[in-house]
Amino acid sequence: MITDVDGRTYRDFGMALGPAILGYADDSVDAAVAACLADANVLTLNTPLPTRFAEAVLAWLPAAEMALPFKSGSDATTAALRIARRYTGRRKVAVAGYVGWHDWCLAGADYVPVLEDGQVLRFDANAPDTLECALRYGGNDVAAVILAAEEVRGASRQTFVELMELAHRWGAVFILDEIKTGIRTVPGTLQQRLGLAPDLTTLSKALGNGYSVAAVAGRREVMSAADGLHLSGTFHCEAVGLTAALATLQRLSDRAILHQIWKLGERMIDGLNVICQARGVPAFAAAEPLPPMPMLRFAGWPEHRLAPLRERFFEELYRHGVLCNPRHVWFISAAHTAADINAALDAAEQSMNAAMRETVSRRPTTGAKMRESVQGEGADARIAVLRAGIIGCGQRAHVHAAAYAGVDRARITAVCDLDAERAESFAAMVDADSWHDDVAALLSTAPDIIHVLVPPTGRADILAACLAAKPKAIILEKPVATDVSDLRIIDELAAHAAVTIVANTQLRFQPRLARLIASVRAGEIGELRSIDASCLLPIAEQGSHLIDLAAALTNESPVATVFGHATGVAGVAGSHPGPDQAIADIAFASGVRLHLSCGANAPRASGDARAYRHKLITAHGTRGFMSWSMQRWELSTAQGYESGTVDYAAEDLEGQAALVNAAVDCAFAGGRPHPTRLSIALPQAEAVLAIYASALSGGTVALPLLASLEADLIPRLVNRELMMRALFG
Repeated sequence: MITDVDGRTYRDFGMALGPAILGYADDSVDAAVAACLADANVLTLNTPLPTRFAEAVLAWLPAAEMALPFKSGSDATTAALRIARRYTGRRKVAVAGYVGWHDWCLAGADYVPVLEDGQVLRFDANAPDTLECALRYGGNDVAAVILAAEEVRGASRQTFVELMELAHRWGAVFILDEIKTGIRTVPGTLQQRLGLAPDLTTLSKALGNGYSVAAVAGRREVMSAADGLHLSGTFHCEAVGLTAALATLQRLSDRAILHQIWKLGERMIDGLNVICQARGVPAFAAAEPLPPMPMLRFAGWPEHRLAPLRERFFEELYRHGVLCNPRHVWFISAAHTAADINAALDAAEQSMNAAMRETVSRRPTTGAKMRESVQGEGADARIAVLRAGIIGCGQRAHVHAAAYAGVDRARITAVCDLDAERAESFAAMVDADSWHDDVAALLSTAPDIIHVLVPPTGRADILAACLAAKPKAIILEKPVATDVSDLRIIDELAAHAAVTIVANTQLRFQPRLARLIASVRAGEIGELRSIDASCLLPIAEQGSHLIDLAAALTNESPVATVFGHATGVAGVAGSHPGPDQAIADIAFASGVRLHLSCGANAPRASGDARAYRHKLITAHGTRGFMSWSMQRWELSTAQGYESGTVDYAAEDLEGQAALVNAAVDCAFAGGRPHPTRLSIALPQAEAVLAIYASALSGGTVALPLLASLEADLIPRLVNRELMMRALFG
């Protein structure tokens, strides 16, 4: 806890921008420093301290053989570059991330000498091809590649290795800047964790627990270039900094401390994401790149919309006694406890509720005009604002509500949930006119658009009631249904409905995915032959997303046949009943084949531990391919290769808003058919059930087959699983 000049106390997660790894004023470190001051702080000749310091540092860096002390991170990175220049006889440097405040670190700034501009080459740490371009541009004059370790998203070992190999291929020294990550990672440094062997490493921040100290360490062959090189500084070997480092490293030799910091960071990240996802907030928390270095980023909306939300959230957070930097990574220390994390998350939840209520949910137009129904037809009618109602105020409702910040012709006027308290709270958050704990009461408000966000089991009855109210459009959360009986009822209702019914498969509306789908449809990868799609969640939860994306890639070709297998019964009692694992070979009428895999044994899209983050789809054509995951995208065509990262939280909010806007279009005269209308979504849900039928029969099944499907598919899968277990254990 820290206290400001007005007596207010805060739980601090800035930790002086990272140095206070053990917490402020740690007794053991401060006592060691006080004891060393009994002797001189600096002397004409060196004491044994620099040698002891070097030995202690090398214990944390298995690939390093020599080390030198410095006073700050910028000192260390500048010294490392100078050593690399001496070692290689070259001048230029390729840089990724923030590596200090010295002129060479900030080349191109208006206050830096112009001569530095041509010496420094920038690259994207998460795109190794950009480093190769920089090295080619630098010719044979690149002395070093220096990488701020926190720049590599997800701390991907593969990315680090690719960057290091590229540096060595071009004869450059690879410098890993661990000033932020070092002495903070389980088991100690990032290179220890990933098994990396950089040529040089820079350390500072946590090294001295708040006392000024830094280090450059590395392979003997490279470090030997420092012999006779001017690296001298009056205070590089002062006793205070070196003693503080020795005491800090001694404390952290108990690796349980680092493990605890790691777990607390994971708890902070998970908790923040639950808060954001439950409310549909355009923000996400992540390890940057490690759990002890969490951060909450707001992204996905135009800055003029994001800025008030972000600023209001952090204002509220400070008011609740939590100190976090809005634009800098946060730090977890050994002084933090589980109680501190829980208190911070409680404060974050209250702060986000207030920020959403006061910024996102306030529409720019209010009063009677906002409550007008659609009057008239044609272009003039499009200026009117439709009333939207939400049935089910759970986690997905917050995402749907947040998307309305990007919807200009509709607003949420009524919400409903069986939990009256939850309905009332949600209504206040989204600025709805009314809340209800009964569906009929909500329908009496005559909403034009109804979002049905209750779990798929039992959804058919609510859909029937909604259709009787004659709205202009209904948005059904995916999956449309998870069992045969419900799907048949919904199919029958839809066949006689004069209302636009939309499946909320919003992925195809995400801006990047929409562009990739358009590229495939336009033939940029040649003739589409096959599609691979996978997710770590069960098929009943995410299968409809993947089949919908595949259908979009095939230009809505219907599913012709399915051959599949399904196993596992843990999920049959949940909100989305279905098998735990499923694989299938799905043939579309166009001849394109979809290879589908869902469940814990499916391919992982990244190193992210969260199962829902592993949706992956790849389309293979005769002249190229397209690949998309929640982290990255690629497009290879005859014209070349493109790739980039995916800001999923931002893209998903834009996709949800686009889906709602398309439903609003359908509500007006002359609106186009919705891309995920029920006539498209129902056969996709049928394809999931066909996988179950194929698994039971052991053969290929042809669609359509809804009329002939047995209603007890899931119970039969359960019985088969239990029988197999009884027979084979």
